Amino acid sequence: NRAMKNIRPGGYVILWEPYADMYDNVPWLKANLQLVDGMLGMPAPLWTKEQVVNFVRNAGYDDVKVVDTAGGTCTFVVARVPEKMPSEEF
Repeated sequence: NRAMKNIRPGGYVILWEPYADMYDNVPWLKANLQLVDGMLGMPAPLWTKEQVVNFVRNAGYDDVKVVDTAGGTCTFVVARVPEKMPSEEF
């Protein structure tokens, strides 16, 4: 994980992407992304906020939070790099 290696212990990583569960709050998002993906090629699947949170936790980050702003139309996943890396505990 390049981000974890380059962010000092206690630092934060902020993920800001469209999430699959945002379609209810931003109905035009799905059609817009499909149009762009159709022009650019094979799209990557969108993850839900829960999937991103689980991925980040499994990668070793702690203090993972979902921050919804603007009525849920703009969402951030914020995670902290642990003060002590698991490999340092031995």
